[in-house]
Amino acid sequence: MSYNEYAQVLEPKNPKTGELYKPSDCKAADRHPEPRRRLTRPTR
Repeated sequence: MSYNEYAQVLEPKNPKTGELYKPSDCKAADRHPEPRRRLTRPTR
């Protein structure tokens, strides 16, 4: 999710409270729960 999409999630008002959504109102899921390795060049 980009910053723009994140902002779009927080822009509307929460109908239950009448206030804007807060980051604490959202749940984020890690799409990559396992650590990933970076590809690097082999060293000589």
